[in-house]
Amino acid sequence: MASKQGSSSTLALRDVADNLKAFEDLNKVKLEMRLTLVDRHGRPDFRLNVLAHQLGVEIGDQPPLASVNLSCSGLHLVSLEAALIHGLYLMDFELGVQEMLGKVSV
Repeated sequence: MASKQGSSSTLALRDVADNLKAFEDLNKVKLEMRLTLVDRHGRPDFRLNVLAHQLGVEIGDQPPLASVNLSCSGLHLVSLEAALIHGLYLMDFELGVQEMLGKVSV
């Protein structure tokens, strides 16, 4: 029921998708995101893994160009939107590091 009821305090899925697509276009990568439910001290928590893949390469055919992992409650993130945005900031930094090391050209 909650998935059908919109909320004015959160972004619509289309807005989130547009943000992710803009990140991919700007950085010339294909994003893969994994959201895993984990047990953190007896309470459920989400772990978000964000992987950046080379454009034109099937995901899984080559190792990712960069990856980041974050725990939502460990960073006091209270919404999936916040987790995604934080993940993109971390990925942007990681891609920059990889570019400086000459491992990826963005």
